[in-house]
Amino acid sequence: MREAGGEEAREDGETAEGSGAPIRIRIGLRGRLLIGTLPFLSLTFAAIWMVASETARSGLVSLSDANLKVTSESLSDAVRGILSDSRADALAAARMDMAAQAIEEGDPKNFAWFADELLATKHRYSALLVTDAKGTVVAANTRRRDGATAERSLIGASLADQDFQQKVVQAEVGTVITIAPTRLKTLAPMLRANEGVVGFSLPVFDVMGDVIGSLGLFCSLDFLAERLSRHLVDDSGTVDALAMLVDREGKPVVLPPGLKNAN
Repeated sequence: MREAGGEEAREDGETAEGSGAPIRIRIGLRGRLLIGTLPFLSLTFAAIWMVASETARSGLVSLSDANLKVTSESLSDAVRGILSDSRADALAAARMDMAAQAIEEGDPKNFAWFADELLATKHRYSALLVTDAKGTVVAANTRRRDGATAERSLIGASLADQDFQQKVVQAEVGTVITIAPTRLKTLAPMLRANEGVVGFSLPVFDVMGDVIGSLGLFCSLDFLAERLSRHLVDDSGTVDALAMLVDREGKPVVLPPGLKNAN
């Protein structure tokens, strides 16, 4: 039976609506071809989407890795530069007459003035001090890194029990002993709560070339931590990225502020 438009609406056995018999729609050749290709097309589009997504993800990961590498190398160079500059400052200070004068004449004023000026200029140092051959501090800065006057002087304090102090008084000319990251109780008047230091210790010689004491320059680990804070990415309380300094065993020794108590 054909409708007015001439299209075939029902096949043999079909009945009018309400008769109870199912209506079967005849699908043309194009329709059958289209239906046959749909699964293939779906799989093709899915494969293309997966490949494109993986390519995009891989590209983003590679770009992120490259950026992290550049940033870490830049930060490493910056920290290396800070420590190299600190070492140079320690060498220069140890060669000045003020260090030997403080030991031999017992007058700490000139050295204390120099130490306070160095701390005020560089902002990175927690202490600059001179000890006699027994390890007793005879001259040191009087102001803290933040510019405030220390509540207690370092003069009279002792470093005799420190390994670096025992080594430096037996050292030769030109020797620079690196002080590993630590928190020295002797320096407590100059430090914030839980603030650590890293530094350099050098022998001080008299005009005859004999060791008469030592000079110690201590760089604040809080200062280094502040340099790391700009590389901390914190999204709604979740740390996405951070920079830290670790020792040779991979143990963190300097973390950005706010993460210092992290395990």
